[in-house]
Amino acid sequence: MLASPHHFICRHANDVQPNHSLFASKFRFAPASGVLAPKQSVTVDVDFCCDLLGEFNETFVCELRGQPKPLPLTLKGRVVGPAFHFDLQEIAFGTVSVGFLNTLNFYLHNTSQIPMRFGLRVRETGAFTTPAADEAAEPEFVVVPERGVVLPMGKQKIQLDFASLNVKKYVASLLVDVDAVGTELLALPISAECM
Repeated sequence: MLASPHHFICRHANDVQPNHSLFASKFRFAPASGVLAPKQSVTVDVDFCCDLLGEFNETFVCELRGQPKPLPLTLKGRVVGPAFHFDLQEIAFGTVSVGFLNTLNFYLHNTSQIPMRFGLRVRETGAFTTPAADEAAEPEFVVVPERGVVLPMGKQKIQLDFASLNVKKYVASLLVDVDAVGTELLALPISAECM
């Protein structure tokens, strides 16, 4: 039993020595310090906001002035990125005519419990050349929307417009980037032949 008020402080167990943990700074405690009267308790809220993926095992301590040992609190877990997929395996426009608009609609599904902030872009195989100044810079592929957020267990309708400017076979990919996770996490094949 405590006979008089005691001050408490919550801190990371490695604060005394240099801490190289990537996750420790992602935790916030409220309150982080205070005064406890005898037989009093306090609820300490732990907030965790992380932009890193991976496993963590962090030990924090609550020190009570006048007590020989701090009270440890170990937090373990794993931060995972979103799980997602399209509702088709390939975008096949088939045979198309030069200059005519072709449109396909499909869905991007977020099958995880966290929102997914995404970016979509088309990369044509071998299409890394810059057009000449007199060439039309109009894109052949247009993705709508190019950026957005899919809510947990939600889906986003995607529209891909394609208007061929050349007579050739097209081999391309619709690439998915996920903010704070990575680029080109999924590539959906695109094919077409322009006559």
